[in-house]
Amino acid sequence: MEEAPPFALLETIRGTRRIAAVSLEAAQLKLYPGQKATDAFALVPDLATAEAEPQADAAALAALAHWCVRFSPAVAVDPPDGLFLDVEGVAHLWEGEAALRPLLELVIGVLRISLASLVDDLWMLWDKQKQTLHDKIAGTIVVKN
Repeated sequence: MEEAPPFALLETIRGTRRIAAVSLEAAQLKLYPGQKATDAFALVPDLATAEAEPQADAAALAALAHWCVRFSPAVAVDPPDGLFLDVEGVAHLWEGEAALRPLLELVIGVLRISLASLVDDLWMLWDKQKQTLHDKIAGTIVVKN
């Protein structure tokens, strides 16, 4: 399996390009939200980037929250990148909280969602070519047998 390249979403704040969100790979290279983009590129010259789209991110997070209602009727968005699921009273439907957590981690990735990773992973749900954002950046395509 090919390792994902470090990835960051960028935004302009008071005329300065800054990192808005980073992938796990970029975080492991000591990149972080709020960091100047020039400093990030100095540390990681091959950093893949895209423009942050806060409104689209909020819409994607809201859609994910709506989807999570299958696990609990009490789901709330925790902007900019989190979800709360109240599973008290419904955990027994999933064989208890201990069994529900790994299921949610498997399905969502982590309970506290990084939108940079979320955008990459969920991009294909809206993409006509069924490519993730990583596929778009790397120029890879989905091949069906």
